[in-house]
Amino acid sequence: MRKRNSSRALGSISSSGFSLVETLVALAVLSIGLLGLAMLQVQGMKFTNESYFRTQATVLAYDILDRMRSNKVGADAGSYGKQAAPITGPPTAPSTCGDLGNTCTGSPDLAAYDLTRWYQSQSTLLPGATSSITRVDATSTYTITINWKESNGTDAKQSWELVI
Repeated sequence: MRKRNSSRALGSISSSGFSLVETLVALAVLSIGLLGLAMLQVQGMKFTNESYFRTQATVLAYDILDRMRSNKVGADAGSYGKQAAPITGPPTAPSTCGDLGNTCTGSPDLAAYDLTRWYQSQSTLLPGATSSITRVDATSTYTITINWKESNGTDAKQSWELVI
């Protein structure tokens, strides 16, 4: 009868397959990697949301600037904001003169319409939006400041000093 080499048989058995410890270590490393990937995804979404709000604020600032440029008489008269008293909210009597079928009677009426629509756009596009338009000096330089709430609850602010 032939004798088997017992040390050789044991060696080949122990080297085949993974042990439970190796499997748990591999699972732990994979879990940490997936958690890191999830955190990167969350941060990316946060930064995308913040940049979206900043872009909307910039678009809104240039929107009111273009409206002021098209109504230069009303802007020069201080209908959009004065040096000592900035405009910080929509007109008390919202104007509908620019809506379909309605005509504006003058530059102050058109300015009230522009401000009404601008503040409506802010409330639609930016959460918790507040803003102000201030005339910097006797020239046609204005400071437009827009504040809003970020998705994490912090306040964000962006200001532009623009010449019409």
